[in-house]
Amino acid sequence: MLKIEMLSRIVVLFAAVSCLNACATVAYQQSQPVIEASDVSKIQKGVTTRPEVEAIFGRPAQTVVGDKGERHSFYSAYQASVSGKAHASAYIPFVGPLVGTGEGSSTHRQQTLQVIYTAAGVVKDFEFSETGSNSKTQVKGLTQSKTETTPMK
Repeated sequence: MLKIEMLSRIVVLFAAVSCLNACATVAYQQSQPVIEASDVSKIQKGVTTRPEVEAIFGRPAQTVVGDKGERHSFYSAYQASVSGKAHASAYIPFVGPLVGTGEGSSTHRQQTLQVIYTAAGVVKDFEFSETGSNSKTQVKGLTQSKTETTPMK
């Protein structure tokens, strides 16, 4: 009988330790079609036409027509992802917020392409830009947190 009682205590202890080592994870991701640099390199000033650009990138998000018939078309893309996890210690009643730990990361990337067409519909000029960053955060209780952000390459 003593062996069964000892064995059941070991099982309960193992279960408790497993629960404390567990963690909760959260993830979120948002994405729009990426503007590929290899596609942008296909645009040639004075050569490429509006239907050719739209065949590659689709319809622009916004178009503005100027006084002399010039057309400014804007394309944009945004990708973002966020994930994080809180360790089991964060869920201990009353003291969890004080002693709990967690970590998270996020990535974002913004791309824009502006194309200017002549009145005849031929590319006059264009500009492509891309920015983004990666962030990592560590939290220890209510009093300690550390965030590190680096630009995307």
